[in-house]
Amino acid sequence: MNNVRLQQIDILDANQFHDVYGVIECSGVLHYMQDPAKGLTALNSKLKIFGYIKIGLYSKLARQKVSVARDPAQKLDIQSIPVAIKHFEGKYLTMIIINSKISQPS
Repeated sequence: MNNVRLQQIDILDANQFHDVYGVIECSGVLHYMQDPAKGLTALNSKLKIFGYIKIGLYSKLARQKVSVARDPAQKLDIQSIPVAIKHFEGKYLTMIIINSKISQPS
């Protein structure tokens, strides 16, 4: 395939590209932004007319276990770096999820 180019950038810097794209995929990002509408507008500005944009958002149910783990991670002052996150996951995360008794959908 020679017509595919993957790029990872800050959404708000999308204007640095001169090209417009037929397909843009954005997964797990917009709902974390301070102003998601601004992010979507930036992406849309790089989309060809009649182009396709795929946006993936997480629901509260899908993020329930992550939300349960966030408070203990903050209390333990876990840094947002891969080695610290892996240590937290291995040592604490399973215990936190089990002890939280998160109800699973039927």
